[in-house]
Amino acid sequence: MYPPRVRARILGLVAVLLAAGCIRLGKPPTPPVMPIASPSVRVNGIEIEIEVGWMPKGTRQVTLLVTVFNTSVLRSDDLAVDIDVHGFALADGRPRWSGLVPIRSKIYQEVTYTMPVDARAGRIDVAVRRKRSPMPFWRTELRFSRSGGSVRLVSSSAPR
Repeated sequence: MYPPRVRARILGLVAVLLAAGCIRLGKPPTPPVMPIASPSVRVNGIEIEIEVGWMPKGTRQVTLLVTVFNTSVLRSDDLAVDIDVHGFALADGRPRWSGLVPIRSKIYQEVTYTMPVDARAGRIDVAVRRKRSPMPFWRTELRFSRSGGSVRLVSSSAPR
């Protein structure tokens, strides 16, 4: 497979990323996540499942959870998950992730956003692409509004 030196570097990089909180392996967060989209796409012969969910957090916050699952027995290409927002400010987490998704493993990306006091609506765009390509092979758009003291999902585009 890989020479011992390369394996040691890969394991070291994964350990650093796990320690820094950039990626999480294992169980997703326990609060109830409302699923939005969970399509399956084929990239270079590798089957990838992408799940997007959200949960309200307080009166002005939204937590977004993106799960990328490599269901294949082949290693994935370098993938990137990009989360862009309009009408929100980053509260916690990292809106960008890139790396390999191990065979039959899931990567969880959790990001919390706050809607400013004067804002009534916001949009979150989620895109998954090959790391070296600017064009996503999967994307969805989520529109939120704030009314009655909480943020709620108004609409979501079909994944494309």
